[in-house]
Amino acid sequence: MIPVSLYTAGATYNVRVAVMTAGTWSPFGDACEIMAPGAAAKGIDTDEATSAFKAATYPNPFTSDFSIDIATESNEMVQVKVYDMLGKLVESKEVNAADLNTTKVGAQYPSGVYNVIVNQNGIVKTIRVVKR
Repeated sequence: MIPVSLYTAGATYNVRVAVMTAGTWSPFGDACEIMAPGAAAKGIDTDEATSAFKAATYPNPFTSDFSIDIATESNEMVQVKVYDMLGKLVESKEVNAADLNTTKVGAQYPSGVYNVIVNQNGIVKTIRVVKR
């Protein structure tokens, strides 16, 4: 395990994993992209900022695609990342806050459970969605 002090808050890293079974290491798998948690920005009341930013998906569960509805006071871009339950990045996009609720997500996903990470100005909301 690598000490947390070696990570940069908010930075993106590629991780490869190998598993030891019966004393033998398997080959490394494909790299997965992860983002180190970011630190709260100085000078911002995080409770107030968090309460001013809300995100929800609909419909959930979904059969074809879903939309993300946000309530925010900011006009900053919104970053959306979707991960499958193995932690693999399935989709990543950056969208204008005003256009997010008309953006369709998930049409090409196979049935399963996904974590949707919605980030605006370092305020992060995680939503779990199910595709039937």
